[in-house]
Amino acid sequence: MQIIGSQPSPFVRIVRITCEELNIPYELLETGAFSSMTAEDAELINSNNPLMKVPVLRDEGKNIIDSRVIVNYLINKSGDKINADFNTSIDDEQQNLITIILGMGDAGVLRFIFDKTTDLDLNEGYLKRSLTRIEASLSYLNEQNDLGKTFGVPELMLISLLDWFKNRGICDWHMHKNLVALYDRYDKRVSIVKTRMPDNI
Repeated sequence: MQIIGSQPSPFVRIVRITCEELNIPYELLETGAFSSMTAEDAELINSNNPLMKVPVLRDEGKNIIDSRVIVNYLINKSGDKINADFNTSIDDEQQNLITIILGMGDAGVLRFIFDKTTDLDLNEGYLKRSLTRIEASLSYLNEQNDLGKTFGVPELMLISLLDWFKNRGICDWHMHKNLVALYDRYDKRVSIVKTRMPDNI
């Protein structure tokens, strides 16, 4: 099983954390960060995903694209070696949380890429709205009492995005006390530590 993507990508990290929690071995085909991607890296991505995005999971001759779809695929494929305290159940409310978390991540990536590649003002028009979406999502997630009671898919996705927001300077989420508590509760979990973005990237 191979994962195409870069260590800095929060969406690639979501897939990697899931593999760690399910104890599924994988090989990371490192593509490098967006700003430092080579022509060979781009070709690897583009030839495996017509959307030209990471992550891509290659398994048994199939390409699975999109982190949410990949996570579901991995859970359905997993055997009896899952970490005992990893909650793989996903009900309708958790699906809503996942949609909000991933949408918040998309908004953050949009701001990051436009900031690095254009001279557009991030505080105007749709780019300003992207920050409002992130802030509204963080506030909503902070009020969800069941979020963080166990460690499952919404929690690993949220921690991946919170880490990335902090490392890339997208926004400050530390005023949301419940999110800080959730982050601190699981920050030293083996799967989180093992997949953390290196400081020099």
